[in-house]
Amino acid sequence: MFSIFNQSAWTIAALAAAGVASTAQAGVIASVDPLGNQTSVQLSGAAGVAQNPSRWFSVENGEAQYTAWANQHIDFTASLSNTPANYRVGVTAKNFTSLRLPDNYSQFKVAVNVNGSFVDNLFIDASDNQWNTAWIDVGQLASDTTLTLDWLNDSYSQNNYDANFGVGAIQFAPVVTNVTQLSSAVPAVPAPASGMLFAMALGLAAPRRARVKSISSIPHTR
Repeated sequence: MFSIFNQSAWTIAALAAAGVASTAQAGVIASVDPLGNQTSVQLSGAAGVAQNPSRWFSVENGEAQYTAWANQHIDFTASLSNTPANYRVGVTAKNFTSLRLPDNYSQFKVAVNVNGSFVDNLFIDASDNQWNTAWIDVGQLASDTTLTLDWLNDSYSQNNYDANFGVGAIQFAPVVTNVTQLSSAVPAVPAPASGMLFAMALGLAAPRRARVKSISSIPHTR
């Protein structure tokens, strides 16, 4: 491993020579939440405010940015609904390098913090060629919210491979329970006919010793 200064100089020069900074032909492609929750706020990767801006570089025609070093805080602030709701956050990432990812490097490991509190580590599929999105539950949020990302698993071997963390998009999706869908899963019980209602009334007026049919056998819907 060579020095931070040499890594920085080599990375910037090599990426420029390889034309990485102009790889925006395809643009950033962010995937929706696989659980079906709709994104209410989406931020570009360029919207992130780095704690150390000199360690982050613009790519994808200014849509995204990447860092060549681990543990470089970057903050994304979103204006969410004032009504509290449980949210899921999607982070879209890609590798940016003139080399390639290590053979055994399958995922970016990213620490996720919300409003200064650690949530969990998020694992995003790593690729040299395409953007990938991973989602994480972040709990109840409302109003202005700051999401902080810290990439944790840097990997580099001079002239062999280089993992660099690029952020293309951040999505906030409120978790919504589909009441209509849940209701449709419950078997409909037909309304009794008027004659049946009359018979039921007679049954209620019968002596207490009359046998009452048990309804415990009716299946319950989970």
